[in-house]
Amino acid sequence: GGSGAAEGGAGTGSGALAGVGSLVGVGVALPGPLDHAHGVLHRVTGFPEWDGFPLRDALAERLGVPVVVDKDTNAAALGLAAGGEEGAAGGSFAYLHLGTGLGAGLVIGGTVHRGARTGAGEFGHQVIQLDGPLCECGNRGCVEVLCLGAVARGDVAEA
Repeated sequence: GGSGAAEGGAGTGSGALAGVGSLVGVGVALPGPLDHAHGVLHRVTGFPEWDGFPLRDALAERLGVPVVVDKDTNAAALGLAAGGEEGAAGGSFAYLHLGTGLGAGLVIGGTVHRGARTGAGEFGHQVIQLDGPLCECGNRGCVEVLCLGAVARGDVAEA
């Protein structure tokens, strides 16, 4: 009832995005791994059930605007590069992230580097202990599961 704010869709001037003005696109940042080029999620850290989900296309169809899906670490690195942080603009650096997972966003010459298969910086799932604990990705002894386990135990030096 009332203003009809729950009716309509993106770009119609009503609906949940009514107060936004002219929506030209949407960017979604998630933990990896994912396929940036096709906007398809893989075994996203913490959400393995989303493996294979075409998030970009699903959101673009629903919202009626272009959608970009990228790793949270790439988005953070891009923000630093574009935001004019000292030494970041036009430079090369790695943004390291330890949170729900472990990863990096790589910037080379002021541009986010994603690699040939869009997975550059996904070092968290490199196996370094063959008989290590089971990781959410299905492997054993990944850097990520070892590091996060050490943090959970309060062993920051080990992490």
